[in-house]
Amino acid sequence: MLAQNTLNESDFMIKDFGIINGNPWLIVKGKAGGSTPQNASLVYAYDFVTDNGTYVVMSHAYEDTDEVENDTQWHTHRLTLDNKNCIVNINDNGDTEVNNDLVKVTNVITRNVSKVFTAELELNNATSSTCVTKVFDSAP
Repeated sequence: MLAQNTLNESDFMIKDFGIINGNPWLIVKGKAGGSTPQNASLVYAYDFVTDNGTYVVMSHAYEDTDEVENDTQWHTHRLTLDNKNCIVNINDNGDTEVNNDLVKVTNVITRNVSKVFTAELELNNATSSTCVTKVFDSAP
């Protein structure tokens, strides 16, 4: 059993965002990646809505990628959300840079970022769905 969830919401409060050389980035008020979910069903995420899809830098306790050794380590997926904010398509496009207050998706090509948001998602084992349950912050 995993320990009680530890969350510092300032780690998800957005100060600024943009794009450099095709790679979307955001800056948070707290420490980027400073909070990781301890509950096996939770996902913490930094989301970038771009002209080339939605890229999400995420941390969670269940295994879904070879990008990192342990999926509580921050890693990137490109995904699609449905009208209920549930994941309907996910893949391993993009790499991750998390440093101080910066979260950046690398090795992708985008021209613009129309929106960023930080969120908590929850895995529902009964329906095998993962959906946004809380948005911490968004911009613009």
